[in-house]
Amino acid sequence: MDPNNLDLAENRRRMLAGELYYSFTPDLTADRTRCKVACGVYNAQNAGGASRRKQVELWKEYVGTPIPYCVPSHKVVRT
Repeated sequence: MDPNNLDLAENRRRMLAGELYYSFTPDLTADRTRCKVACGVYNAQNAGGASRRKQVELWKEYVGTPIPYCVPSHKVVRT
């Protein structure tokens, strides 16, 4: 595997499939850095007694999911 002539999408596919891949590509290095920062923020908030909602918000930011969390029950308008 030549790191100078590497298809980044194929490399990521190999990583996700558990196959041999090159781990020091710019995209994977950036992902690890982002995760390291997000874990630090999450753990600091968690140690400070963050609410469950705040923990969920941080986790969603950490994993990068666009799915919104549930609306708090006290904000639900019932007719």
